[in-house]
Amino acid sequence: MHVKIAKVTPEHVRTEITRNDSYLANYMDIGGTDIRFTPLPGGGTRVALTVRYERLLDPSWYFGPMQKVAAKQSAKQFCATLFSAIQLRKRKMGYDLQSGSAAFKVNSLTGLELADPGKGTVLWDAPRSIWNMAFLFGAIILGPLYFTWGAFAIFLALSAVTLCAGHSVGFHRRLIHRSFECPKWLERAMVYLGTLVGMGGPIWTIGLHDSRDWAQREENCHWFLRHGKPLWIEGFYYLNFKLKLDQPPGFDPGPEIAGDPFYRFLQRTWMLHQIPVALVLYLIGGWPWVVWGVVVRVAACLTMHWFISYFAHSRGPQDWHLDGAALQAHNVPILAIPTMGESWHCNHHAFPRSAAHGLYPGQIDLGFNSSVCSRKWVWPGT
Repeated sequence: MHVKIAKVTPEHVRTEITRNDSYLANYMDIGGTDIRFTPLPGGGTRVALTVRYERLLDPSWYFGPMQKVAAKQSAKQFCATLFSAIQLRKRKMGYDLQSGSAAFKVNSLTGLELADPGKGTVLWDAPRSIWNMAFLFGAIILGPLYFTWGAFAIFLALSAVTLCAGHSVGFHRRLIHRSFECPKWLERAMVYLGTLVGMGGPIWTIGLHDSRDWAQREENCHWFLRHGKPLWIEGFYYLNFKLKLDQPPGFDPGPEIAGDPFYRFLQRTWMLHQIPVALVLYLIGGWPWVVWGVVVRVAACLTMHWFISYFAHSRGPQDWHLDGAALQAHNVPILAIPTMGESWHCNHHAFPRSAAHGLYPGQIDLGFNSSVCSRKWVWPGT
């Protein structure tokens, strides 16, 4: 659903629909909305939403209940779409979508007014390159030799747990974007699972993610950070190289992360944490479980992260557009389940502080669903 803001005043916002490819288009022709804001004497604001639409299905006595449900759902979608669109129109910098408590804020970067995301040198990242290639070729060579259905089941189970609870929820939605709150013990448990994915330590991951997010929202983003090469060349660079900017931003993840002894320990030793997993798997299932539960799993997670990142920034449907950004995001519906909802990347670029990446009905988001199922310990972020 694409919305055009036709009129904006302090008391009234009027929108028009330019394209509606949501499921609601089957039931009604939605013209737009009128939203009025009325200050209340005791503080706060009353918001009145009027949806302009024409019902497409008759007779009303039969389709009336369906119409009410569709109208209610369209109002919810309009609220989310509208407030995002207003902030995108206001934004002056890629890292300031909202004044005050920003919808997008690069939590760990400093000195952005002096940093330049467009100029730098691409260098071989020897430790990561050796690590990545060792697991990739190890999986290609050893995977077929040690395949069993039991080992494959372990591969699927461990990949799901580490990617979902670890990388998607622990690293991305909690540690990086702070999109929800939870007890410290739960945060540390999820971050440990994220470390087991095998891509890097938590502090390094925050710096890499925030630098990339900031650069992609600028007009002069370096090609290395905006997926400026064909697929396989992009993958080669991603797995083996790094970008050293001439004028990089400062990095300060804050005392809650940089001052946490456990996170510093994981950062120093992240490669070693595959060893205890391998030992346990060997004692239970022998070498097939080690190969598929560690070697193939890490290789698959590394390549999947690059793969979804490439396609989520190059092709697929778009419901949102970031003005002035060098790189726009796309949703990749077919990868929603294996990426635990991370493939709803266009939604995420528009609402990075949202714990949910799948915003509309039918957009499966296992990462968000897992956190909702843990609502005893998880609550919305501030």
